[in-house]
Order: sequence, then C-alpha cells, then structure tokens
Amino acid sequence: MPRLVAGLAKRVVTAVAAAKHHTAAVTDGGEVWTWGSNRDGRLGYPAVDTQPTPRRHAASMQGGFLQLHYFMQWMLYMTRRPPE
Repeated sequence: MPRLVAGLAKRVVTAVAAAKHHTAAVTDGGEVWTWGSNRDGRLGYPAVDTQPTPRRHAASMQGGFLQLHYFMQWMLYMTRRPPE
C-alpha cells in the first residue's frame, strides 16, 4: 500500500527503487534520496550503519538523472553525463 514518506513530503518523486533492506527515490530535480540498511556501504554513506529516514545522496545533483535500479544489495544510478 503506498504511503507518504515524511522526509519527501514536499518533493515530487519521479522514480523509486527498493531492495530487501533499503530504498531509493529520485525527485523531479534529480536528487537521489536513500534510506535503510547501509551495510557494506550500500547507501554510499561513510560511518552510518542504518539510515532510518530519507537522506539526500551527495552525488545526486551531478550529471542529470536517467535511471535508478536496485539489485540485491547494490544500487545503480545512471546519469546523462559523468560527474565533474
């Protein structure tokens, strides 16, 4: 059942990918927000074991969003051009 994610309430989400223990969402502005288990760096945050609420990924504004995919514990974020 769909439900409002409090940390994203004021943003327009255009894509969502979910794995067993973590989730990612992309906004219409190209921001990537992730939350859930960061085991083995799955979310890309240093020194964080679990991210319970959506957190904007540092690289999310670079390159322009194309596609977002999750497979098992890995996330693939594709952009139009490489980050500068």
